[in-house]
Amino acid sequence: MNQTFVVILNRFLLSLIMKNKFRLHPKVIIIISFFMGIVMIASAYFELSESKKEIYRLFDREAASLIETIRLSSINTLHASDEIENLLTDRLLDNARFIRHLDSSGRLTEKDLAAYAKMNSLFRINILNAEGIRVLSNGVPTPGYFRKGESSSRRPKEINELLSGKTDQVVVGLRESRIAGEQRFAVALARANKKGAIIINLDAASLLEFRKNIGIGKIVQDIASNPGIVYIVLQDSVGIVAASKGVTKINSVIEDELLQQALTIDKPFTREFTFKGNKVYEVIQQLSYEGENIGIFRIGLAMDEIRNLETRMVRRVVILFFLLAAISIIVLSIVFTMQNLKSVSTELSKFKTFTGTVLGNMGEAVIVVDKDFIVSLFNKQAEKLFHTSSEEVLNRHLKFFAKDLFEALEKLIFQGAANV
Repeated sequence: MNQTFVVILNRFLLSLIMKNKFRLHPKVIIIISFFMGIVMIASAYFELSESKKEIYRLFDREAASLIETIRLSSINTLHASDEIENLLTDRLLDNARFIRHLDSSGRLTEKDLAAYAKMNSLFRINILNAEGIRVLSNGVPTPGYFRKGESSSRRPKEINELLSGKTDQVVVGLRESRIAGEQRFAVALARANKKGAIIINLDAASLLEFRKNIGIGKIVQDIASNPGIVYIVLQDSVGIVAASKGVTKINSVIEDELLQQALTIDKPFTREFTFKGNKVYEVIQQLSYEGENIGIFRIGLAMDEIRNLETRMVRRVVILFFLLAAISIIVLSIVFTMQNLKSVSTELSKFKTFTGTVLGNMGEAVIVVDKDFIVSLFNKQAEKLFHTSSEEVLNRHLKFFAKDLFEALEKLIFQGAANV
């Protein structure tokens, strides 16, 4: 649009100059061209700046929508995980209550516990007496694991509260086994008449695999695989909780004032951020679940559109500059040429006027014709000789008033051409 306007404006000025509407000094042409260049470049810059602002507004809307989607998905994932753990807890407690019922009869054996554990996919069933000594178990004691007289320090503190009578049941939850180092999910229930505790746990591998497949880390990986997303990071004040592929290190919350602010205020923040040497558009928002602050999500969006727009801006300014320079040179060349032609035309006109005056006042008859024998000068002596006025013969053919003279001239010219 700007280039078209420049061309039209220059054509208009050129047409005025060629029609001699007014005369412009070359310096004025240069000033006008320079001014037009400044106006057009400023116009292009303003137009592209507005486009850049619009892209940033789109970034804001896209980033806000994206981070809200991730937050809601993460909260739903945490809720689903909690529901699974609650169902698992209820199942284990039901099993513990049934074991307590069997245990109250006094006829429960380790063989019975082993059969029951196998039938219900339980990893371990341990029954402790009031002193916390294990008296029954479905498994063979692991070498190095004390069967009797084991220290209370090796038990979860929740079990000690159960043995002391402070509570009737506890949910130990996920806990690493002391011997194998594997994860277990455990609950405990007081024995009948509070004579000890019944502890049941199962292998948590399936639960952990479920968490892995639907957890926050999985969500982060899946969403980050979309084009235009450079990274997604969930981090707390300690470090990275979950991150997309390729992200092993990023600035910490402690060293970034905006991240600290986002950790305490539940609203999205946006900024330009340098990640691995490249500018990204980053959106940051807190993630909390059931009143607990889990951390902050950080999403980096590629700024390819902004970079492309800046490239187009520079390219357009360069094109405008060279276009204006070319048009200005052309206009100046035409102005110089026209001024030179006008000077020559003025001198020629003066010469013709002088020549016409001399020939018109000569004492002999003078007739001037062009190559087509059209009369352009007919002096006073010629008027007397041919008995006709100059008004009647000017711009007319010679043969209409001097046929003999025309034929003689024509014959003379023909003979001259033949001799040549």
